[in-house]
Amino acid sequence: MIPFALAAVFYDFADGRIPNRLLAAGTVVGAGYMLYTVGLQFIFQMVAGAVIPFVLLFALFHIGALGGGDVKLLSFLGSLFGLRILEVIFCAFVFGACQSLIRLLLNHPFFQKFHIKKKHTIHFALSIFLAAVYVAFFRNWCVV
Repeated sequence: MIPFALAAVFYDFADGRIPNRLLAAGTVVGAGYMLYTVGLQFIFQMVAGAVIPFVLLFALFHIGALGGGDVKLLSFLGSLFGLRILEVIFCAFVFGACQSLIRLLLNHPFFQKFHIKKKHTIHFALSIFLAAVYVAFFRNWCVV
């Protein structure tokens, strides 16, 4: 999970897009790993975890508040986390709020004398990555 999600963060920062090939490869590798370690009883949770982000976040994507790559990244992670993707989504929005607050503070006129560029978007893939790491390692459940 970590190499694919971290690569998605780097792609998001580099050109604002997360490649479909990266997420597809991550889904195949992650699903194979989960099926090998957990078994067939995880299939329902894997499919549900992949579908939940599309269902919950379609409206935000439709109005342009969330990128398609972010939704697909959450679906990739959902195939690994199963129903715990709900916790990842919640934590991602909390981390995204913190990221937005930092951006807001840096756009304050006090910081403008340091020539910090104003930018009105955040790279939500970073918040998703931090949320996935938090849920995986600090909520007593590990997916590597």
